[in-house]
Amino acid sequence: MAPAGITAFMTTARDGVTFNRYGAEDPRSLQSYEQLKKQFGIENLVMLHQQHSVDIVEADMSDFAVRNGAPGDGLFTSESDLALGILTADCYPVMLAGREHIAALHCGWRGTVKGIMANAVRMFAERGDAPEYAYVGAGISKNAFRVQDDFIEKVEKSLSPGLYLSEKNGERYFDLAQLIQDQLRYLGVDAIEYSGVCTYNDSRFHSYRRDGKDAGRMLSVIYRRRCCL
Repeated sequence: MAPAGITAFMTTARDGVTFNRYGAEDPRSLQSYEQLKKQFGIENLVMLHQQHSVDIVEADMSDFAVRNGAPGDGLFTSESDLALGILTADCYPVMLAGREHIAALHCGWRGTVKGIMANAVRMFAERGDAPEYAYVGAGISKNAFRVQDDFIEKVEKSLSPGLYLSEKNGERYFDLAQLIQDQLRYLGVDAIEYSGVCTYNDSRFHSYRRDGKDAGRMLSVIYRRRCCL
């Protein structure tokens, strides 16, 4: 369970809910944003133009509106009542909470193997804090993440993929969820809440691999309530 004062959640695709890429003027997406803000009482939400990088943007109440749409794949703040949002459709959202800071990370395989979570933990440490809790939302499971030789060659540049590869009917599959959890534990985060849901196999969620370029996006959010400090 999340620490007192911390809210972390992930939307689904049910009832047509989708969240388009930042700045997209799609009526269904705009309606989804308005419904979410009303349901959770969110007034201040910051998001990024995600690029499968390891870049993390720090935001506060004075500049979060300017930060909206900045390039990057992680958000970090010490502010209360400032919600951090990440879009996914097979990649994993990873939400971190420490004593005074929170972070929201877009963890596809590229960002994960290149160290986006280590970058986030370093930001906590530089401010005298450490993530004590992680929420890992839904993403593509090892039984659906089929990979080819070129993928393995790219992963090998950063880590040994052997522990996370399996074979079935002559095809190879990669366990991104386990890699994320192993990295979190290695970085000192032991309290991990993992949804265990596969976006590809569960129609309640959007999936880029299943639905292609027309796939919608889920929004994952973390924020700390000022009233609970």
